[in-house]
Amino acid sequence: MSIEGVPFQTIDWSRIPRTEHPGERGHVVHVLDGELVTELRDGRRVVLAPGQTYVVGNGDGAHRSSTQPGARLLIVD
Repeated sequence: MSIEGVPFQTIDWSRIPRTEHPGERGHVVHVLDGELVTELRDGRRVVLAPGQTYVVGNGDGAHRSSTQPGARLLIVD
């Protein structure tokens, strides 16, 4: 990835309204707080805790994720 033509800036994420966007391509999911449970089509079940990450490529590994206690995530799509 190349980011060009963008001057130095800071972002106060606490002032940015929360939004949700359904993913359509590969992504990286990093758990900041809480717990994330991901179920894969082949029956595997993965539980991620804070500091853990999963990566999935485009069209690779149908999955669904859920959380009971809630989770704060960093998602790069």
